[in-house]
Amino acid sequence: MRRMHHMAICSEGAYYLVVMAFILTAALIRQINLLMVLYGLLAGPLLISWWLVRRQVNRVEIVRHAPKSAIAGEPFAVEVELVNKRKRGGSFSLMVRDELQRRGRDGKKNPTTEVYCGYLPGGETQRVSYQGRLARRGLYDFQPLRLSSRFPMGLLRTTLRFEQPQRLLVLPRQGHLTPAWQRLLRSDGGDGVGGRRQTGFQEGDFYGLRDWRPGDPRNRIHWRTSARRGSLTVRQYERRRQSDLLLIVQLWEPEKPTDADRARNETIVSFAATVMAEAC
Repeated sequence: MRRMHHMAICSEGAYYLVVMAFILTAALIRQINLLMVLYGLLAGPLLISWWLVRRQVNRVEIVRHAPKSAIAGEPFAVEVELVNKRKRGGSFSLMVRDELQRRGRDGKKNPTTEVYCGYLPGGETQRVSYQGRLARRGLYDFQPLRLSSRFPMGLLRTTLRFEQPQRLLVLPRQGHLTPAWQRLLRSDGGDGVGGRRQTGFQEGDFYGLRDWRPGDPRNRIHWRTSARRGSLTVRQYERRRQSDLLLIVQLWEPEKPTDADRARNETIVSFAATVMAEAC
């Protein structure tokens, strides 16, 4: 896991530097020593902020725990584990930023989220989580995690970047089939509904006894019942019919597809996924 450190000036810090530059310019032009002293007093908090803000993220590690798959339109949970490896001294005001990028150029903005940890004691571990929801199916890549802090004055922001490559497979949205489709899925395409009992000689659950007929194997004869009845009786076993489902989906879009074209294809894919989920 590679860590990259970055220091940036916040908007408040930029205003602070403007004030310092104005005071320094006035002190040099007017040659006023009190303004130089004031400039030095303002530079002190900036240096202290630089040291403290780096210390907040120093020796702090983060690990993402994310699911491998999700369903479009349904929420999924991601957990982030923060570990403070310093034995003494906690970290204040930690912000974790996570980002997802969909494979394929679609011109959409990458979904991002931020989770906040107010205080992380030294030598301890805390877990924060967030819930996401993606409306589009496809394969998404988690971007590097960013851990940042602005404590204590909010003038500077330090950021650590953690490379943790992970991917999330977003499956098509599933709907609900009408009763007509339910009956069609249960149908065997023949003279009735699939899944009915059918007697035969294949091994399975015991179904019952019947009289012997020419061609019945001898190992199916139930000798005790045959001796009691005075005629040969064979065992029957239950067998269920097997039904195969073949669903062919052919998607098509014009050279310059519109939003309606894409929505129609998404509806077709969602319908196919629903049918296969119900059938299986």
